[in-house]
Amino acid sequence: MGVFGNGRFFETLIMKLRTEPFGEMNEIGQFAFEELAKVIPSFVRRAEAGHRHFQDFRNFSLAQQKLISKFYSNYMGQLKADSAEAVRLVDFDPEAETKLLAALLYSHSGLTLQQIRERVRALPDSEKTRLIEETVALRNHRRHKPERGLEMPFYTFDILGDYGMYRDLQRHRMLTQERQPLTTRFGYDTPYEIEDAGLGAEYHETMARSAEAFETIAKDFPYEAQYVVPMSYNIRWYVHINLRALIWLTEIRSTPQGHTGYRRIAQEMFRKVEAAQPLLAKYMKFVDLNEYSLGRLSAEQRQEDKQA
Repeated sequence: MGVFGNGRFFETLIMKLRTEPFGEMNEIGQFAFEELAKVIPSFVRRAEAGHRHFQDFRNFSLAQQKLISKFYSNYMGQLKADSAEAVRLVDFDPEAETKLLAALLYSHSGLTLQQIRERVRALPDSEKTRLIEETVALRNHRRHKPERGLEMPFYTFDILGDYGMYRDLQRHRMLTQERQPLTTRFGYDTPYEIEDAGLGAEYHETMARSAEAFETIAKDFPYEAQYVVPMSYNIRWYVHINLRALIWLTEIRSTPQGHTGYRRIAQEMFRKVEAAQPLLAKYMKFVDLNEYSLGRLSAEQRQEDKQA
């Protein structure tokens, strides 16, 4: 894997690697420091293990994690997790429509943002609906990016899905996300192909053995135990995202050639927004809600045609 960055980026990266609970991460941080010190020593000197700046960074990071862990144990340690939906819309802005329209109009005016919001807020609902629907109508393709005013509305989702699918979705940017540690306690996904191939019993036995190994190792090594968790086991994470970024995520991740797992998550994110704010959900007009048994087949056929 190649990594490109400037000196400040690498300094921070090395310090973060050095404070990870995994020994192999610490080792990578040390190797990176040794190599970079040969070419940009002045940029990474503060990431050296004995440097006071790194020691201060490390102490702050560890103290912060210890304090938050203590808060959790004191106030939430006895709580049990809810029966989880795959996607839960935790919160959204009830004034999203007003803020969106005001942001769209802002660059065309000489008024303050507050003035524009107050004027938009006073418009009849029918007029606000018309304005939004007319801007929606201009999008004829998912690659038609809407204006930056759509970055005003925000949504927070709590998501539960298998780790393999998470690794695809977590690569999206222009959002805030945080995951919980890998575990076998949230269950796992069983691909229908496994059952169709007559391998269901063997698959479930393997997953059960993985769960046993996880519980055994986690007693003494909770971080390291994550290594034995297969990617079919579920992980929980949250996503805080603006409408413009959500349009891109849900439309591109619901295309026919996408994996069934993350297509389902993208579709459900759209449905949650549609239920909460149906007018704004109209912007997400290219979300594909259809189901495909062999979604990647047409894409593979096109690739073969190009190579022929």
